[in-house]
Amino acid sequence: MKYFVACILLAVASLACSISMNNTTVYNVPASSISTTTVIPTPKPTPQATPIKAWVTADKAVHVRDQASEHGQHIHYLYHGDPVQVYECKVTPGPGLWARIDRGWVNARYLSKNACN
Repeated sequence: MKYFVACILLAVASLACSISMNNTTVYNVPASSISTTTVIPTPKPTPQATPIKAWVTADKAVHVRDQASEHGQHIHYLYHGDPVQVYECKVTPGPGLWARIDRGWVNARYLSKNACN
């Protein structure tokens, strides 16, 4: 009797495996059509440096520009004594040291000494 039950269980298990295999579709794909994809991880953002507090030292007004260049478009004015937060300093050809503030770029020579030193 144990042999008969074991055979029945084996037959049912075998039937279950063949049923699940019959629902599986196998495709023959040529190896030449398979391409590999390189996954490039997303770079970690660089930590934001603490902005440096500075003041405008120009006699009257200074231009805020859209890029770190005297040829950049004028987008705003700052006046003597205005406080600014400097986020970045950049050296460029010509009148070279520029400070990035929240509104754009200012020539660093018109800011207090601690801005880009």
